[in-house]
Amino acid sequence: MDLKQLIADAYTRGRMIAVLPFVEKVLSGCKDTKVFKATNPMIAGILSMLAEIHAMPRLKLNISFVIEMTFKTFEVSLADVCPSAALRDLPRVQMHNPDFSALPEAKAPAGAALNPALVPPGAPPALTPPPGAMAGAAGAAAGGAAGPP
Repeated sequence: MDLKQLIADAYTRGRMIAVLPFVEKVLSGCKDTKVFKATNPMIAGILSMLAEIHAMPRLKLNISFVIEMTFKTFEVSLADVCPSAALRDLPRVQMHNPDFSALPEAKAPAGAALNPALVPPGAPPALTPPPGAMAGAAGAAAGGAAGPP
């Protein structure tokens, strides 16, 4: 099983949240062997790839924790491993990716009206009435007749 390819595939598909704990469990079973130490080129490549992932912005905390636990298993510090560049040029699912937290939304000015074309589906309706609707209601409340003039 090629764990580096498995990690790269999980990165592109947004499945690291499930794959990295699996990789950590597989590698934790290898820690006491004579062959699979942190100096092994295969293990060093995987750790380098994990260091690259750990340095990415907006990474979910549980993924970061799993990576730190993997390094602790091999008694290696994240600072001691040079991050790879294997994932940098790979395409990645951007929308609804469970591996990364969402970008903070830009705050609109206080009096800005919502553009209905930009409101995502399932968003709650705007609580402000459309412009001009309040003028008719104010005239009726002041004692005027209801209906058009």
